[in-house]
Amino acid sequence: MRILLYRGDGVIEPWTHDFAARLPHAEMVVWHEGMSLAAQAPCDYAVLWAPPRSLLDQLTQVKAIFLMGAGADAILKFGDALPLVPIVRLGDAGMAGQMAEYVAYATLRYFRRFDEYEQQARQGIWNPLPERRKADF
Repeated sequence: MRILLYRGDGVIEPWTHDFAARLPHAEMVVWHEGMSLAAQAPCDYAVLWAPPRSLLDQLTQVKAIFLMGAGADAILKFGDALPLVPIVRLGDAGMAGQMAEYVAYATLRYFRRFDEYEQQARQGIWNPLPERRKADF
């Protein structure tokens, strides 16, 4: 089995390491900008994050494309230019809890006007602010 790996940010080593540990018989192909896959044996699968169109144009023979994250916008933006193969994204990527915590933080920060109080503190001012009504949100 041949697996093509690509990340738009170039941070690929952790992925090659993990694939080698879990799929020792698989051949890893790390794609770089300008690289042609035409003269090589076709890859069975592609594992990608934020690929350029020049790579997608070469993936007509893969069985599936797996995305390295939960978001698919970096690949779906190519629309009709996408190869006609299944595209699989991570369902959660382990971030659902973190995102929920961030939303709770941002909501409380807004309703309690912490940003405005921090600005006052930088100016040496303390003026109580009216409470925001949740119904107005």
